[in-house]
Amino acid sequence: MKILFVADASHYTMYAISSAAEICLATGAEVDIIGVVPALSGFLEDHEISPSRKDRHLSGMEALAKKAVEAARFSLLEKGVNIVSTCIIQAGGSIGDAVVEYAEQEDTNLVILGTCTDRSVRAGLGGAVAQIAKESTCSVMIIKSPDC
Repeated sequence: MKILFVADASHYTMYAISSAAEICLATGAEVDIIGVVPALSGFLEDHEISPSRKDRHLSGMEALAKKAVEAARFSLLEKGVNIVSTCIIQAGGSIGDAVVEYAEQEDTNLVILGTCTDRSVRAGLGGAVAQIAKESTCSVMIIKSPDC
């Protein structure tokens, strides 16, 4: 079994670690951990911003993603999970598209992510979590933090 754990800089990712570790250990799964850097063009197009400032924004988001992936990797390894790979991917479109595409390319059986967006998932309003749940060809486990 192959599991994809999606890490971001929120505390919801760290909350999901324990449940994810239990599933990974129970199934003997190989685990990939990814962080996704959003495409800047989508939310900066309407603003006048210099290329150097855009690069700084991108570098900052990459640094956050790397930190989140490394924290998830450390926590899962500490619990005995078999980590196969970690990476940071750049979303060409939406974050959801990037995760779904990665999961398909890597023949993932289960995507696990932590969130606090239960209202958007229930209402079908979109967002990365809802998009991943709707469009993924594999199963998706959304671990909701109790402080939502």
